[in-house]
Amino acid sequence: MKRAVKYSSGMNLLGNTRLVSVLIAVLTLVTCSLPAIAETTLTVAIRWGAASGAGGIYAAAEEFEKLHPGVRIEFLHSAAWSDRVDDGLSSKLMTLVVSGLSPDIAMVGGHVVPQYAHLGLLMPIDRYITDSGLQKEDFIPAAWDQTQWLGKQYAMTLQVDPNFAFVWNKDLFGEAGLPKNQPP
Repeated sequence: MKRAVKYSSGMNLLGNTRLVSVLIAVLTLVTCSLPAIAETTLTVAIRWGAASGAGGIYAAAEEFEKLHPGVRIEFLHSAAWSDRVDDGLSSKLMTLVVSGLSPDIAMVGGHVVPQYAHLGLLMPIDRYITDSGLQKEDFIPAAWDQTQWLGKQYAMTLQVDPNFAFVWNKDLFGEAGLPKNQPP
């Protein structure tokens, strides 16, 4: 599989420092468990197509390959564990899994980690996290917690979507006579 190294003109690589750091950490976690051989290829399933805005992921893979000679990253495009088991991204990945061609790493929506872990499609990564020195405090608490199931960590958050945040000004609530610590 050829890796597309095409960067989206709208992609701000400096703005994706966290994305690059997390991907390097995840790839490092996986390679910690690999035996030392001449060359290892890791297949990473990502939700984006080859021509889309995945430039930060490609940059992270290139940096990772520099840090780990003998390890090569290949991307499997348009495949991920998404919100629904029956959508195109999940269907493609499920087909690969049942045919014995699972990728080494796959993107999964944080809020559906328990669903896929329960189905046996994810493995716990606690020992890799411990070995890497990463800690819960390195992440936004809610983002870290949503990737756990039954006390085990099954994924690491790559990005946080702020579209669904709920905030209120407690001082203004109090001034209006409403309970400050009780959301509307």
